[in-house]
Amino acid sequence: FQSSAAAYVSSETAKVEALLPSPLSHERPNFFGDVVAPTKAIRKRLFRYGLVTTEGYARTNSMLILQDTAQIIDWFSGLVRRWVIWYGGCSNFDEIKGLIDNQVRKSCIRTLASKYRIHEDEIEKRLDVELSTIPSAEDIEQEIQHEKLDSPAFDKDEHLSYGISNSGLCLLSLARIVSESRSCNCFVIGCSMAAPAVYTLHAMERQKFPGWKTGFSVCIHPSLNGRRIGLCKQHLKDLYIGHISLQAIDFGGWR
Repeated sequence: FQSSAAAYVSSETAKVEALLPSPLSHERPNFFGDVVAPTKAIRKRLFRYGLVTTEGYARTNSMLILQDTAQIIDWFSGLVRRWVIWYGGCSNFDEIKGLIDNQVRKSCIRTLASKYRIHEDEIEKRLDVELSTIPSAEDIEQEIQHEKLDSPAFDKDEHLSYGISNSGLCLLSLARIVSESRSCNCFVIGCSMAAPAVYTLHAMERQKFPGWKTGFSVCIHPSLNGRRIGLCKQHLKDLYIGHISLQAIDFGGWR
């Protein structure tokens, strides 16, 4: 019996080992099928967040217009960063590049033009360096072809690759400027810096998980809609770019 059992175990072990790849083999596995970005869901979110009209044309985002120029650009740049990192290998990435060029970048320019009440061409001339963080389709293609992802929009850090990226980009509007009589500190856990402004958080869609990764947050609880938070300039930028998420913010109360 023991001999039969040993022979059976040896036979099954050999069969399993035959199915496993050889440790000395350098052959790469073959994958079939395309990874496709959810462009239909993304277009719906662009309309919901006020970046495009019902016809799909770029428009001014009224929620962001009262924020500083750098903060507005960081918000749009954060969206592009997520798209480039998440969808760079998708078979329909050309559609994503078209959205960046025709919707996101133009919406940013029109938001800034409305803020300063000047023509869009003048905004592009004045803020050419700042707007370079939102690359055009040609810039993206050139960076991918030469594999030189040196632009801030292509900074593949772990923050956007794991964990934090799942929260996506959130929408904040300026509630008030902090004064000496009504001061507050930054709400990010562990930060004691004074917050120069207070912002209102807008939950633009119902909480659901899992959901399509569209670059925008889909996991904000409805109870947080309309909550006001104080943020220092550095942590506001980190939140927009994707270095921190809403999980790093203490919604417990004013400090």
